[in-house]
Amino acid sequence: MVGAEWLRGASFHEVWAGVIDPWLLASQREDDFAALNPAQRDLVRVWLLHGVACRSGLGSLVAEEPPWIAGGMRESLVRLGFGLLAQLWEEATRGMDFAAWHREIPAEVCFTSSRAIAALQEALVAGDFAELPELLVARVRADPGAYA
Repeated sequence: MVGAEWLRGASFHEVWAGVIDPWLLASQREDDFAALNPAQRDLVRVWLLHGVACRSGLGSLVAEEPPWIAGGMRESLVRLGFGLLAQLWEEATRGMDFAAWHREIPAEVCFTSSRAIAALQEALVAGDFAELPELLVARVRADPGAYA
């Protein structure tokens, strides 16, 4: 059983495999995602934002991930203290219907601001937030009660 004490001492890879991966699986089913606590949902959204940016680009997040992931992204970024990323996400996606874009592969997702989505992509992949997963795991270890 994963508890606060275990989280405090777990390695990055232990937290990733034992905690975050199961949450990522839960994120794919709306009821299971809703059953996670708010801190867990925020962490999953931001983890996915970074991972998708690094793997296939942010258009894939909108097209491939469920709409409840993209739909709550700005608020999750704000709650986790990533104001710049939240601002870029908001500018890039203002007015978008995420459900309409879901599963529209290989169509290219048309973001509201190509400048903002490019800046967000750059910040996540090669900029100040390239190490975002490490920051997120450090947050879990620092406040394990919120995530256990």
